[in-house]
Amino acid sequence: MLKFLLIFVLTTLLVYCLWLLPNLNVGAQSALTSKIRSVSYSPFRRGQSPEAGVFPSKTEMESDIALLSKSVKNIRIYSGSNALGDIPELAEKQGLTVWLGAWLDSNHETNLTEIEALVNLANRYPQTITRVIVGNENLHRMDLTPAQLRDYLIQVKESIVQPVSYADGWEYWLDHSEIADAVDIITVHILPYWEQTPKAVEELGSHVGDILSKVSKRYPDKPLAIGEIGWPTFGRSRKEAIPGIPEQAQLIAEVHSLAQKMHLDYNIIEAFDQPWKGITEGSAGAYWGLFTAEREAKHELGAKSERYPNWQKWFALSAIGAMIFAFATVFTSKMPLSTWKLLGISVISYVLLSLIVLSGLYLSYAQAPWIKWTIILMQLYFTYLLLVEVSRPTQADKKNTSIGETIANIRPQRRTLNNKPTTISLIYYCFTYIGLIVLWGMVLQSRYRDFPIVLFLVPAFGIWLSAIFSANSVSDIGTSVIRILNMRQEKPSSPIKQRIGMFREETFTVVALCLGAILVINGEGIDNLEAVWFSLTFIVLASPYLGMLLSRK
Repeated sequence: MLKFLLIFVLTTLLVYCLWLLPNLNVGAQSALTSKIRSVSYSPFRRGQSPEAGVFPSKTEMESDIALLSKSVKNIRIYSGSNALGDIPELAEKQGLTVWLGAWLDSNHETNLTEIEALVNLANRYPQTITRVIVGNENLHRMDLTPAQLRDYLIQVKESIVQPVSYADGWEYWLDHSEIADAVDIITVHILPYWEQTPKAVEELGSHVGDILSKVSKRYPDKPLAIGEIGWPTFGRSRKEAIPGIPEQAQLIAEVHSLAQKMHLDYNIIEAFDQPWKGITEGSAGAYWGLFTAEREAKHELGAKSERYPNWQKWFALSAIGAMIFAFATVFTSKMPLSTWKLLGISVISYVLLSLIVLSGLYLSYAQAPWIKWTIILMQLYFTYLLLVEVSRPTQADKKNTSIGETIANIRPQRRTLNNKPTTISLIYYCFTYIGLIVLWGMVLQSRYRDFPIVLFLVPAFGIWLSAIFSANSVSDIGTSVIRILNMRQEKPSSPIKQRIGMFREETFTVVALCLGAILVINGEGIDNLEAVWFSLTFIVLASPYLGMLLSRK
């Protein structure tokens, strides 16, 4: 036990360093040093959405705007109808100005309602509402023709005194001079993360500068403003565009500096995370906020941005879980365990419990509570079975072990005759076929899908860790994986063609996983490291099936 305590303490120190490493010196060059010029404000909280018709109360919006007034000067809202019509009044009380929008679509009647609300609010709060934005990305969505949009713009210009604009991607402005002629300000959207060729956050300064230069040359007499620019803090990587809190802080600092040099207005999207957007835009679309949906700040003025602000809590949770699993395994062992096995129990407990904690965090972001607990319970039980496997006696141990002790150690495995699947096999098969669905979903339509790597690391790498610490020798590791999963081994001396015919399901699984992994890398590019790791994880997941087909022992 003293030996195990020493091993466990050393493992704890190592794992602590691994948790600490991603947060060292993060955000040193991207700390926010001044108030942000403007942010998009959607007041919807978790469980609320415009699509469901569930709007926040006036008290909730008042609390939001009071919070925002500490770090921003202006807010952009996309509609003045329904409960959102209270926002200009609340902003005026907090000393904030407003860019007021009218949300337009293909329905002419609702468009007229939106415009009426916009005109009424603009005339009622002329000092607070400093400009209006009639329509948002309608040319991009193709729900209005340029002629229809121009008519709406002219109608609003005749009714208010504030400058009038329309907002869309910068490419659309280059092609529609008739819209530029109808506005006072050209409001462009620049979203490098979502572009056809995504840009890394380090390239933003030159990229944004080039875009503004193109639009400015096209319309030299029109003032420019950035209506939307931002960066997600969670979601999938797109090429070199990697979501994250430090990256978001760096973008804001870059944009603020560029805007000062060019005397340019800008608006960051957005104030608060909007979980309801995840349905149509994936996880990345839901997490562009400077604050979480629970109104917790991701950044503080003058402070460095941490990649994982609560990583100490996550480490503590994984450490407690690892301690419970590891000590329970050692205490319930019916035989003395070698140093190698004690090390294995400690390493497997820490690695897999850390991955399970990260799985829970990922699934919390992905808003899947029922699936979350099902997968976590499967991972926990799988970890327990692997630890039992490691604590079983190897051939070398059996010489000094009684028959009763051997039976006591293998009892939790519940091994059966005739190669019927054991519990550990069934859990591995479940993760394999869930993985097939996830992998091919990414192949067929990847834009709004995540790379949920962490969900499959427990079975993929856990089985190999268990084999390493339970094998008799290095050459026996592959065979140990097949033995632990209780895979079929009929006629091991038969030719490979015959075995492929015998094991059709396993052959299909290997081909589907490996082919899908190759197609993901081909589609995403080798420069997307997250996609590469995602694909490698599924190749590792397929390796026991491939080993079973190739094994001749």
